[in-house]
Amino acid sequence: RRLGSPLPAPCSASSSGSGKFSVGLGMKRFTKAIAHKAEGREAFKFEFKLELAGVTGLDRVLKGLDGSSMFVQASRGAKVVVSKRATAAGNAVTFDETLSFICTLYTSKKADTAFSEKSFRMGLMMAQDRRPPRELASAELNLATFATFEAAEKRFIGRELNLAPRGRKGGEAGPTLGL
Repeated sequence: RRLGSPLPAPCSASSSGSGKFSVGLGMKRFTKAIAHKAEGREAFKFEFKLELAGVTGLDRVLKGLDGSSMFVQASRGAKVVVSKRATAAGNAVTFDETLSFICTLYTSKKADTAFSEKSFRMGLMMAQDRRPPRELASAELNLATFATFEAAEKRFIGRELNLAPRGRKGGEAGPTLGL
């Protein structure tokens, strides 16, 4: 290309609301390389409310956590939801709080499940003075297992999530997060 020659048209993407996108000249190769996995499947928005009861079995992670400031973090990519801080007392910490977030689920291609997997990382974090929080233990929580096609209603599903201690080999028992 010579100096002073016109630049190609900028890349653009616009939506007509039907789920189909029109793509500018420079985007064709890019969109072909990363085809959307949920293409052709129906999308549903859900509001999930996780009621955090507390965490037990803190001594399975570290000894001497009594009096430490802790919080729970639910994350998936850029989406991060954090609970308020609570102080550990003995071998447990009580939150009594609700984490709320909106999540888009897509219908599953598999016959035995209604929605495709959507996992969030649930982490038990310890707040530290003048340093970033430290993750003590974590587990994956698949929200698609709790969603149904039925009318929206408040459903309480009591569940305990076993957290795996960070930096330890599999098989070791970690603390338990009550949801």
